[in-house]
Amino acid sequence: GGRPSFYFHSRFLSNGKNWMGDGDLSCATDDALAASVAKIREGCDLWAPFARLQFEFLDGHERLADDVFLTTWSDGTRLVVNYGDTAFPFEDRTIEPLGYALLPS
Repeated sequence: GGRPSFYFHSRFLSNGKNWMGDGDLSCATDDALAASVAKIREGCDLWAPFARLQFEFLDGHERLADDVFLTTWSDGTRLVVNYGDTAFPFEDRTIEPLGYALLPS
């Protein structure tokens, strides 16, 4: 139920690894800033369906199968995430590989 965070100039080494990843946001030029803002917008749009959950308690997180997890919030909302490479049947739907279903209460 959190919210996304975006960091500019976050690519730096710690113990030989870029611990925040190899991608980075930059504002060094107008074009770089425009590209970074577009990435932030993309992340915010992806997060929008989950925004209301930041005010709920996380009540449960369980493994349904290899690479498939169910998270439940205090308002009854459920999220099924399929990290696997095959479809997963859940109740009356199918969760596609690398997909999810947000099920309101």
